[in-house]
Amino acid sequence: MEPNQLKDVLIELFGRAQSDQRELLAALSEDERAEIGTADHWSIKDVVLHIAFWKNRQVERLVAAARGETPVDEPFEEANARVFEEWRARPWQAVIDESERVFEALVAEVRAFDPAALVDPNRYEWQNGRALLASVISNGFWHPESHIAQCYVDRGDLPRATRMQEALTEQLGQYGEQLVSRGEALYNLACFYALSGQPDQALARLPEALRLRPDLVEWSKEDSDLVSLHDLPAYQALYEL
Repeated sequence: MEPNQLKDVLIELFGRAQSDQRELLAALSEDERAEIGTADHWSIKDVVLHIAFWKNRQVERLVAAARGETPVDEPFEEANARVFEEWRARPWQAVIDESERVFEALVAEVRAFDPAALVDPNRYEWQNGRALLASVISNGFWHPESHIAQCYVDRGDLPRATRMQEALTEQLGQYGEQLVSRGEALYNLACFYALSGQPDQALARLPEALRLRPDLVEWSKEDSDLVSLHDLPAYQALYEL
């Protein structure tokens, strides 16, 4: 993929995620809009703000990288809890405005960023050998789409959520290994299936995911996303010597 094409692809994917979010919000009932979330069960408003926060954090990382600075990070659990408390009482329009603002900011930063610096795993010491592109595609597309799909699960529309997750995997796969490794994409799809009560589909993807990403084998034994599969013979067979 040519450098400028990479930017175009990323911006297109960001736009797709933002469009999917707008479509979800347009379909909300008054009760869903009025829901007040808790720390253990976020409302859709909380989810939208959560997505916006991590997009904004990505903007901050890109700005710091462009300046030759090291971004300031905090543990994601602490960040999530802090943002939830700070924003939970704010009105819907403020959350929507923030979401649209950071979407535009992320597009602008990626458009201006050196694409070679995005894909070089050794460009930034604070990335610990991982290309900055990984967090850009995650915070700009993968993470938002996954949360939006979960909102559909919570609303009782599992077919819609499943189509979204499958489309996400297919869209990323169109670019080979350039955006996300196929093994990682399949693993996350398997996790979605396992969490949403679709064990057969999960077990249809998990073997290939672990074959492509053997570094995930040990983690997969502990991953809480896959707990629903643990008693199934097909899952246990994956780990037999």
